[in-house]
Amino acid sequence: MKHPVRAYLLSSVLLAFAGSSAAQQSSPAIELIEYTNDSLGFKIDLPCDPQWQKPSIPGSKAVLVCAATTPMVIINSERRSFDENKAFDEYVRKQVQVGAMPYELTREKLDGHKARRVRLSANGQDVELWVVATKTDRLHMFSFVQPSGQLASAIPSIVASIRLK
Repeated sequence: MKHPVRAYLLSSVLLAFAGSSAAQQSSPAIELIEYTNDSLGFKIDLPCDPQWQKPSIPGSKAVLVCAATTPMVIINSERRSFDENKAFDEYVRKQVQVGAMPYELTREKLDGHKARRVRLSANGQDVELWVVATKTDRLHMFSFVQPSGQLASAIPSIVASIRLK
């Protein structure tokens, strides 16, 4: 697919709206369990054991999803590398812009790797997307979706638990 991050972001938002009623019914206390995926090269604490799910957008790859939790978590990974921060920034900017939907993009470090955090809100849902470029030429995308305005959130704990190869 020509725009994998854009397709991934759209898939995240579509999956969020499809699963938002189940996610909103979850209890506020979230217990995180460790999940390791050696083939994709990451470890993360999640609110559930994720399941592989095909996105509804043709040409998109399957993603790992924790759908019936708040936050809902969607994970994708692909081979891609960026030599410069500017190229990485520009790639993320071009891919995440969907129409006139406003978003916030910040440069971050995640487990020693360059990362970009994208935040946006749409249709009563807040989406936080972490795009991480590893030193092993892999691009990981971790998306977190929850009802807008939710005060208590497990997102910071989940993000802090991410370990990449």
